[in-house]
Amino acid sequence: LTEGTQDATIYSIFVSGADVYAGGWIFSSGKGVATIWKNGTAQALSDGMTNASIYSVCVSGTDVYAGGYVLNDSDKWVATLWKNGTAQQLSDGATNAKIWSVCVSGTDVYAGGFVQNASDYRVATIWKNGTPQALTDGSQFAEIHSVYVSGTDVYAGGYARNASGREIATVWKNGTPQALSEYADVNSVFVSGKDVYAGGRIVSISSTYIAALWKNGTQQILSDENTFAAVRSVFVAK
Repeated sequence: LTEGTQDATIYSIFVSGADVYAGGWIFSSGKGVATIWKNGTAQALSDGMTNASIYSVCVSGTDVYAGGYVLNDSDKWVATLWKNGTAQQLSDGATNAKIWSVCVSGTDVYAGGFVQNASDYRVATIWKNGTPQALTDGSQFAEIHSVYVSGTDVYAGGYARNASGREIATVWKNGTPQALSEYADVNSVFVSGKDVYAGGRIVSISSTYIAALWKNGTQQILSDENTFAAVRSVFVAK
């Protein structure tokens, strides 16, 4: 999608009918420009005056949603949601915040990520139609990396550190957490029927990343400790 003369990264892909959307950034004039590609054609969503990136794309009907961040004048990440190229700031810019995932269900738009609090802890956060809901109390680091809506249920995957500072791979259902594994993180959640799948990684004793998949809370290891590996996305074909 790029000519190879500039750094660029794609973080998210979404297919709607015959159209393929991709979201990420292109490095231009010393800044990362938040970018969406539609069928290979790039559209810049930020002005290139400051760093910005897209981490998630979701299409509903004719509306294209993208979530990520824009760096403000105070060098803070501002959680930002774009709809058809128009930006909406979901955090106040006083502390760092990012959107990692966007999901649309009917007329409701969900975004998942984190907001840093006054104590510099990241608070796992879901925004519904722009209104934030904190899923953790802010006493330890936590983040949402994936949001999935099935019927009336809202699932979120990520991590929440415990009182000992250990990262716990976690799936929240309607705000209620389910701890999966210690020293682990969820990057993607997908629901098929009654089954809840989560993909991510576990940190081994030797500090390598081990790719892991959880189905209804049961862990399955997908790699060994000899190389770094992680699951970034999960999808179930129906």
